[in-house]
Amino acid sequence: MRFKDLYHFNNLFEVSREFLMNNTDQGRVARSNPMFTKPPLVTDAGNGLTRIEYNFKAKPSIEQKRQYGYIIYDEKDNDIKQIYCSCKDWAYRLYYPMVQNDLATWDLDTKYKDKAPFVHNQKPTIISNPTEKIYICKHLYQLLMNYF
Repeated sequence: MRFKDLYHFNNLFEVSREFLMNNTDQGRVARSNPMFTKPPLVTDAGNGLTRIEYNFKAKPSIEQKRQYGYIIYDEKDNDIKQIYCSCKDWAYRLYYPMVQNDLATWDLDTKYKDKAPFVHNQKPTIISNPTEKIYICKHLYQLLMNYF
């Protein structure tokens, strides 16, 4: 992987579980547990890729609702190809940099569009993540820690 600066990737098309977990701040890591989880749904995403879909609720939860998301990964090397969460942390801080690095897409399935906190303006998150740092929310951290 080549870096533009300390945090932002250039031409990134996959990322490791370890990178995402290690790049996530300790506050989110601590808030990722305990969480009310249901076993994730694992399906074939085609082309040798696997999709893990989750439905988690943090305890405590600021939004007071379950969050939904997924990870699509390559079965051969376990590198993550695409990632998404319906939480506001994702929407306000992480969605734009993930799309810019081909780790997420604006073109979501209807079931995820319906659960998203708002329709993203597809502009940089200048205030909440000005360096476009790549890390994950507590829901995705929980998924990677316990199910991936």
